[in-house]
Amino acid sequence: MSFCNQLSLINPAVSLIFAGCFLVVWRQLRSQHLLAFGVSFALYAVAVAIQVLSPPSDAVWTTLVAAPFYIGSTMLIACGLLWRAHVKSTTALAACSGVAIVEFSLLAYFHFAVPDLTARIYVHNIGAALIFGIALAQLGGLRRGSVADRAIYWVFVAFTVNLGLRLLLSTSAPPNTDECGRAFSSYWTYFQVGQTLFNVFFSLVLLGSEIHALIERIQHERDTDALTRLHNRRSFEEIARETISRANGGVPGLILVDLDFFKLINDNHGHASGDAILVEFARIVRRVVGARGIAGRLGGEEFAVLLPRTTGEEAIHIAEEIRATLERARFETLPDSPRVTASFGVAVWQPPESLDALMSRADGLLYTAKRSGRNRVHHAHEQTSMQEVGSERLP
Repeated sequence: MSFCNQLSLINPAVSLIFAGCFLVVWRQLRSQHLLAFGVSFALYAVAVAIQVLSPPSDAVWTTLVAAPFYIGSTMLIACGLLWRAHVKSTTALAACSGVAIVEFSLLAYFHFAVPDLTARIYVHNIGAALIFGIALAQLGGLRRGSVADRAIYWVFVAFTVNLGLRLLLSTSAPPNTDECGRAFSSYWTYFQVGQTLFNVFFSLVLLGSEIHALIERIQHERDTDALTRLHNRRSFEEIARETISRANGGVPGLILVDLDFFKLINDNHGHASGDAILVEFARIVRRVVGARGIAGRLGGEEFAVLLPRTTGEEAIHIAEEIRATLERARFETLPDSPRVTASFGVAVWQPPESLDALMSRADGLLYTAKRSGRNRVHHAHEQTSMQEVGSERLP
């Protein structure tokens, strides 16, 4: 194999490496767009290898054989980006498919009917630019997304523009040269170097975004209660401590909640019924609290809501709304029970109070509510010391 061919094989070798990386990640995450990226880079590597390794005497047939691989690679990159951005546009996919069919037809025409290397280069680059342009028109949302989304968008824009630069060099591609002449023409050199650099950069950006998303998913699963999808205790307390340490210009409020007689519900109706109640209560909390606070499940039937910037009156109002909504709720798994209720303790942070001290005050108020008849909200104005409340925990 000549030195020129060895140099040209760097491009497909790099593409195959990244194809393998995408397919490995796809096997872990099973995301459709990762499979599209992996197969796309593999097809591109095959296309370049076909052209590099074929003898010059078979150039016409070789280019035609490689064309479907190039076009398929272009299509899968575009589709992969659309799928990654959750864009479901049958019109865009149909338009890309139409461009691909026309591109291949014109390549065949300029191979057999009117042999013209320059025309084939124009057709190939314009076809790829149109496919990418159609995809870009649907991907505007990435510009307003995460840092990774914006990076992917602008790298994709840069490569689409790069196709135009190829056209400016296409006339320098000699129609009939030996392998080294072809390899070192302006067009071919720019194609090889530019495409290799793009493959490396684009692949790193895509893989980086997927690794970042995977880390976020692992952190989310670590911090989320599996049943209710609220923060678990560790995550809630971590966020609450950070919020209190940075309480500048806003006063955090804390609501502690305990479902009334929950052990009896589990004993009389089964744990499946109890789980259904916990899930529905979590939905109620999310719906009432919204973006105003952070909700967590501390364990069992105990919940907490942190309101980073609030007043005592607002915190009491939110607690009362949750209480009333739960009281009105009806559960199919509890046909003999008229209602499910909860007791609430509401406390507002008093600097330089720690989170543990704040939770202790709210806990005292919660069990004051329990001793006062349950299904009620107790707050700081009604606070009773823990000695008066006693240490017994009520159901």
